[in-house]
Amino acid sequence: MAIELMNISESCCNFIRGKVGLGRAVILIAIVVFVLTIGTVYYILPKSGFPGTKVIADHPEIIKALEEKRPLMIYFSSLGCPTCLMQDRVLSTVYPKYGTDVEFVYILLSNSTEKIFEDWSVIKVPTLIFADREGNVVSRFDGRYLDEGSLRAELERIK
Repeated sequence: MAIELMNISESCCNFIRGKVGLGRAVILIAIVVFVLTIGTVYYILPKSGFPGTKVIADHPEIIKALEEKRPLMIYFSSLGCPTCLMQDRVLSTVYPKYGTDVEFVYILLSNSTEKIFEDWSVIKVPTLIFADREGNVVSRFDGRYLDEGSLRAELERIK
């Protein structure tokens, strides 16, 4: 990549000095604009599992919630994660009130769930994802602890 940038930079300098023809300079500029456009589109488009996208139906409990048109909270966790332990306590506090209205899906990192973590682009734990009854991802919190008030607010929002 650095060599390509040096070649592009050298070509631009040669064009300015008059050593490269106008045709090559136009092609070079077109290539740069094309690459920048593709990169921009890639980063602008919503990725699966993020707000503005549909829920990924790759887990039995997620599929069940979608079929029953229930709002959904997906919680990605890992053993040995201190923040996850704190989040577990908060979830156990709010579950009795919201457990009948919202489908709580707990996904613990293991060999059998690695693909689900990958599908949802989960790289930090805890990750909490909230989806409405239609299966639209409404909000996502990556690697962040939600206190009881914030968690209740998100659950009320999708309920």
